[in-house]
Amino acid sequence: MIELNRNIIKKIQFLLLCISFIVLYFVIKDTSFVSFSPDSKIYFNSAMNINRGWYCETVNTEEILPSVGHPFLISLFLRLGIEECFPYFFYTTSLILFLVTCKIVLRSILIPLLCFILFFTFYKFQFIKFGVELTMLFSSLLFWLNLLLLYKNRHNEKKMKFFLFGLAFTIFLFIMIRPLLLPLVVFIALVLLFFYKRIKMYFIYPYIVLLIFLLSVFVFSKIKYQDTRLLTGTYGAITLYSAFNEYINLEEIYSPENFKVLKKDEYEKVFGVIKNYNGWENRNKRLKSKVFTFILNHPKKAIRGYLWRLSMYTWKGKMMVYKVMFWIYLFLFFISIIRFRVNKEKFYWIFICFFITLYIICLQAVFPFVGYRYYLMPFVFIVLSILSAIQIFIDEFLEYCSNKKVNFIDFN
Repeated sequence: MIELNRNIIKKIQFLLLCISFIVLYFVIKDTSFVSFSPDSKIYFNSAMNINRGWYCETVNTEEILPSVGHPFLISLFLRLGIEECFPYFFYTTSLILFLVTCKIVLRSILIPLLCFILFFTFYKFQFIKFGVELTMLFSSLLFWLNLLLLYKNRHNEKKMKFFLFGLAFTIFLFIMIRPLLLPLVVFIALVLLFFYKRIKMYFIYPYIVLLIFLLSVFVFSKIKYQDTRLLTGTYGAITLYSAFNEYINLEEIYSPENFKVLKKDEYEKVFGVIKNYNGWENRNKRLKSKVFTFILNHPKKAIRGYLWRLSMYTWKGKMMVYKVMFWIYLFLFFISIIRFRVNKEKFYWIFICFFITLYIICLQAVFPFVGYRYYLMPFVFIVLSILSAIQIFIDEFLEYCSNKKVNFIDFN
């Protein structure tokens, strides 16, 4: 095979890189950020209160607080007086992280450029100025970039240790923005407790650091606020109750407006339970008790509601691009499992990547919200688990070429 001149390859790379940044500019330029939503007003208000020394929200009396990560990041921009830059910083950084992740996997800038245009054209108008989606997107991409770099350097123990600590940090950041991975982290900690003798210690040390960080936030929150608001937020039980209650149809897209069609006595019952009249912790206990009772008394309705939401995040997704990506995700998962069933290293890697994505989808379906903006998190995880599978198939192809001594053009 005729080898391409290295100078020509470098010029092609530089040209594609320039095109990438031009596309990046136009994607950002065409993105419109909605000024405020009810949620983003609370995030912004709580960020202002962080800078005053106390994490709370004064928009209303219901104590609706997320975990502290997102408001804390807003507060940093407020402190510097550059809060207008907040959405553009995280959006631009997310775009670059996505492009870099694709480049690492696919070894060429051309295909990542196409992925880039597809992905961010799909979501370019979905962001709210101080909405949590921006930092969730950023933390998710940072998490997957570390995960892919960990796999890429799996035979280099020094680099592997570095990326394991990097992964621990990104998981911590992700949890502080949205505690979706917190149950999984606790479960893995219990598994490590029983099987730590079979696992190399350099895998365990970063996990211990992660647990220390999370425990530190938990203890600090308990000391300063006498509750867990910094780590868990304060309104998780409200969304859980909205997804599991006997008053509304659970097999339709949820909106608070759904409750307004109830009879007066039923409406008063619902909001009597949700009302924050004796502190958010008591409200949480009350709502969780109601959810538990509802599931015990109406298991069929609860399961059917959950499965309906799960179907909306999988094969019945409202967006065609989302559905296509989900079916590619399933196809690659089964192909990978069959192909690498005898290769433990690759099999475990594929399983971990696809399991994390499935976990996020299943957890997302626990809560009532199903809509365009709520597809963002599972969509990101689906796309990046697909890239993880592609990474392994490319490595398999390169190993085959190396064994057969086949020459090929590499655009690195």
